[in-house]
Amino acid sequence: MADTAFVKEFKDYVALMYDVDVDIDILGTQEAKGGFMFQLYSAYSAGLKAPYDVMHLEQNFFEEGVAKNIATPFLPSPLVPNMMMVDPYFLNLPYGIQFQNHALANFTVNTKYVGSWFNSWRALADSRLREKITLWVFEDNGFWGWLTVMAQDLGKNYKNPDEMKEVLKWVAENIHPNVLKYTSDEAELDELLGREISWASAYWCALGEGYILTKPELKGNQVLPWEFKSPQVNLPGILWIPKDAEHPLLAQVAADWLISPLHQLPDINKYKEYTKELWLRTEEGLLGPEYAQYIPDWVNNLGPRGINEVYPSIEEAKKYPEIDWLYVNEHAPEWIDYYKELIGA
Repeated sequence: MADTAFVKEFKDYVALMYDVDVDIDILGTQEAKGGFMFQLYSAYSAGLKAPYDVMHLEQNFFEEGVAKNIATPFLPSPLVPNMMMVDPYFLNLPYGIQFQNHALANFTVNTKYVGSWFNSWRALADSRLREKITLWVFEDNGFWGWLTVMAQDLGKNYKNPDEMKEVLKWVAENIHPNVLKYTSDEAELDELLGREISWASAYWCALGEGYILTKPELKGNQVLPWEFKSPQVNLPGILWIPKDAEHPLLAQVAADWLISPLHQLPDINKYKEYTKELWLRTEEGLLGPEYAQYIPDWVNNLGPRGINEVYPSIEEAKKYPEIDWLYVNEHAPEWIDYYKELIGA
């Protein structure tokens, strides 16, 4: 539904800015993010242009694109005037712009059944969670990032291969027995959480953020009613233009739309594909102070902190620990292979 709204937003934005009609195809899935990179590499190997004009993926893939010289420098650009609204922290000049204030790979927790004993990643091993946990599928970069902070929680260094094996062994022996299922399917997670089959489900923070109005007992572990002591994994999306894009100028226009107030804080009365729950899942907080004037009234009325009842403030978003994603991208396959061996998958 949100993807349908995105197409309408882009058409409206281009009509407003340039008084022309355009069309756009948007591909969105949580299951094939690395597949988009594979398709880029395949096109280049065949001597073809990039199959996509704008990449709208998480930070780890952006850093890979820059490192492998397949990201096009295009900023600053007169076609991306909204860049001036974005806090410098979220800029990755000259290659890209972070289009999300934050994107935490975390757990949505049912606080009807899970109490203050759930205060760190190690609590996922608690026997009260037997067959009540879902974890990401192994190919999901959320899973890779979570393994790095799981290592930190256990006092290990994820860049030390031997120590990382100890982490994976601990997860396999202590958390895997509590896992009901490995899934990154949002609809399935909704069903399992809604029917109270799972009590702690790994996904993105957007899941819990969407429930603030509809199922307030379901909270992301970063906003539990008690202190959660472990570090969070922040893996925000960064927009960038791949080398040899077929429509490089239109790609810059699309980049500007992605950080525009129209897209960042859309009007649910105009784009009726959004419910309030879906809006809260799709949007991710402010990219700069100037965006505050566009916050819808119903969001400002969520509580005394307004939009920050749901999302981190700009300053809070700057404090999440940094992860060496190039290292993680390179070593995640061997982590997955070893973990599968340990659990007999």
